[in-house]
Amino acid sequence: MAEFVTDPGHYDFVSDRCVKDLTLSKLTVTDEGGLIVLEVLLGPNQWKHASGLSIRYSDVQALEVSAEEADGMLYRLGSLQLDEALPHRSGFRHEVAFTCGSITIVAADLVAVWG
Repeated sequence: MAEFVTDPGHYDFVSDRCVKDLTLSKLTVTDEGGLIVLEVLLGPNQWKHASGLSIRYSDVQALEVSAEEADGMLYRLGSLQLDEALPHRSGFRHEVAFTCGSITIVAADLVAVWG
């Protein structure tokens, strides 16, 4: 997780590794031997990113998705505006805010891969 959140490009708006403006493509929850695993696929913004981002969360303890009513002009959640990873007794809490909603995950760890 530390590698993902401390990547210099993560918060650099001109970097193609900045999460801003990605869109949610797919969210998959699976049970792997009694541990909940969550995979979030974020699609690229065509004017900013060379590729999308896949984030795999292990030992998920909580997942909350909040979506505002769709206006018919944007993807349901809209584009990613900011994210924040905070310490939590179960590992960390990752808050991901979109223009029209949010996703919050509590998990033991994550692996993020661009491409």
